Amino acid sequence: MTFPNYVSDSNSQFTTSLPEIHRLLSEEGATRHLDDLDPFHPNFDSDSHPEATSDNALTEILQRATSRVLEYLYPKWTIESIVEVPRIRELSTYIACYLITKRRGNDPLYEAEYIEALDVLLQYRDGLLSLPAPTSKPRAYLISSVVDLRFTQQPVRQIASASTALVTYQNLFRPSFFWI
Repeated sequence: MTFPNYVSDSNSQFTTSLPEIHRLLSEEGATRHLDDLDPFHPNFDSDSHPEATSDNALTEILQRATSRVLEYLYPKWTIESIVEVPRIRELSTYIACYLITKRRGNDPLYEAEYIEALDVLLQYRDGLLSLPAPTSKPRAYLISSVVDLRFTQQPVRQIASASTALVTYQNLFRPSFFWI
């Protein structure tokens, strides 16, 4: 029994591809980590399931890498908006190469890059880094205020140089008397 698809069948977009994996790991390097699934290789495991082939394993790894990226980014970005971002494709390729090389319990290659990729994805999700892709939700606005007690009716003043503009459908929320 093979693993279920990690991304839906209707959406065949992945955040990485086999040529990108081969550019990083080389085609021979990827093949060596999957040689137990090739029936023409001397290391072939004859006890493996008939559906366990190198092509299925590579497709599954592409799905797992895409799923790992979407774990972090899906609340704000859809796969259609991030699939062409070069930095996301680079991070996803490192994740896929890490998954390929650790598949049989070997010491994984690209472990430092894998950890860095997850950290960068977390920073994208939390807004610490800017991802050049359209979001699926409205972005937050920033109002920098200062309390000026020279004005008794309206002591709160907005610092225009440190604030972002409001989008027309966003409401500005100000708690009452927060300057007290």
